[in-house]
Amino acid sequence: SFEELSNELIYLVFDYLTFHDICSAFGRLNQRLDDLIDTHTHYLNLQQHTYSDVPTFPWRIRSIKINTRQQFSLIDFAHLHCVHDLLLSNIPSFFLLHIFKTIPLHNLQYIYLGACPGNHEFEETQLAQVQEIVLSLGQRNLRKCVFRTQLFANVDRLPEELPSLMHLRID
Repeated sequence: SFEELSNELIYLVFDYLTFHDICSAFGRLNQRLDDLIDTHTHYLNLQQHTYSDVPTFPWRIRSIKINTRQQFSLIDFAHLHCVHDLLLSNIPSFFLLHIFKTIPLHNLQYIYLGACPGNHEFEETQLAQVQEIVLSLGQRNLRKCVFRTQLFANVDRLPEELPSLMHLRID
């Protein structure tokens, strides 16, 4: 029966489902499944939600994808302690800077920064700060970084070595 499966196999099943589907299908069936849901790190794609649809979020989010400013307001970045993958696009540099000053950065391994609206000097300065913060994470756990914009960061302010950074793409 399903209940006899190991925790690892149940986690693999969870990886194929959205958080909402996991809670709908397995939530409140028994204490073991509730504990597995609470301890599983989830993938969260905010494209699946609208501004009027305020979703319930898991406590442990492994990967998060945000592509509009409205989705940005749905989540408290200070509580994202387990995030390894962060995919952000179409978000103004002010919001990007807020995210990277709020989110716990120690677990980030992959960052994708898509096109950011606006071309003002002030926004370029903020985007430079964001890029410097992101690239400095190459001293920690950051393995892959994609900037879908030009490089605004001041290279002189970056560490000389970024040992964990294996892949860097700048468009």
